[in-house]
Amino acid sequence: MVDNQPRHPARDLTSAAVALQLRHAAILVHDDIVDRDEVRGGIATAPAALTASSYRHEGPAAIFLGDALTNLTPLPILRSGLSPAEQTAATDWLLTTAATTAVGQAEQLYLDTVPAVEDLTEDTILAAHGSNMAAATVGCSLGLAALLAGHSRDVADLILHVSERLGAALQVQNDLAGFAELERILADPAGDPLTLANTSDLERRRRTLLVHATVARLGGDERQRFLRRFDSDDPDRLTPLADTIRASGAYEHCTARVAALIDQARSDLANEQRLPPAARRAVLDAYQFVDDLYDPSSPVSRLYLEARPDIVAPSR
Repeated sequence: MVDNQPRHPARDLTSAAVALQLRHAAILVHDDIVDRDEVRGGIATAPAALTASSYRHEGPAAIFLGDALTNLTPLPILRSGLSPAEQTAATDWLLTTAATTAVGQAEQLYLDTVPAVEDLTEDTILAAHGSNMAAATVGCSLGLAALLAGHSRDVADLILHVSERLGAALQVQNDLAGFAELERILADPAGDPLTLANTSDLERRRRTLLVHATVARLGGDERQRFLRRFDSDDPDRLTPLADTIRASGAYEHCTARVAALIDQARSDLANEQRLPPAARRAVLDAYQFVDDLYDPSSPVSRLYLEARPDIVAPSR
C-alpha cells in the first residue's frame, strides 16, 4: 500500500499470480515424469494424458511441455504494467528459485541412490526437503510478494531462508498423507486398485523420513527383513512394509517431527529481527496454513481434501 492505495493495480498482481502458476505447473509436470505418476488429484497427469492421446512412449512429449511452461513463466511479468526494475527483480526471483527447486529435486533423487537407508540421517533428509519445498512453494510466493511490495532482494532471500523448516514440514506432511492413503487402499482389496500414484513412496523405494524412522526403530532380524522387503521387487511386499511402519511408531514420530519443525520455524522467525513487520505476519500466516492443511478439523484442510480425493488426511 502507498498512501492507503494499492501499490499495483489488480491486473499486474494477477500477472504475477499467473507467472507463479505457470512455474508451479512446470515443476509438477517434470515431477510427474520423474515419479511416473499417472494421476494427480483424481485427474490424469500431463505425461499420462499425452501418452494416451498421441504418443507411443511415456515422457518425451511431457518433457517439452514442462520446458515450455518453464519458459513461459516470466512472460506475464514482462508483459505487465510493472516498472522495468520491478519486472527485472521479479523475473530474476522466479528463475533463481526455479533453479533452486531443480537442484533440491536432484538432491532428493540422489538420496534415493544411497545403498543403505540407515546410512542417512533425519537432518540430511530434512535439509533436502527444506531447500526444495521452500523454493518451490511458500518461500517463492512470499518472496515475490515482498518484492512487489517494494522490499529489497535481501528481504526476499531472508523469507526464503526462514521458510526452509516450513518446506521440510510440508514435504513430510505430504509423505504422511500418501502413506495414510496407501493404508486405506490396502485395507479394502475390493476398493480402489493399487497404482504407482497411490502406493506412497514405498513402490519407488524413496528414502523418506518415514522409512528412515522405521529402520531406526527396528533391530536385528526385524530390521533386516524390512530392508530386504523394501529393496525387493515382490509385488506383495507393500502390506507387510506398511504394517511394520505403523507398528514401529515411525508414523507418530514423523507427525511429532512435523509439529516440532513448525514450532522451531516460528521460533526462528521470532528471533529474526531483520524482517519487516508485514513480511513477518505473512510468513506466520503461511506457517499457520501449513499447520492447518492436514488438520481434519480445519476448514482449510476440508477444502483441500475435497479438491484432492486421492489424499487422506494424516492422523494427529
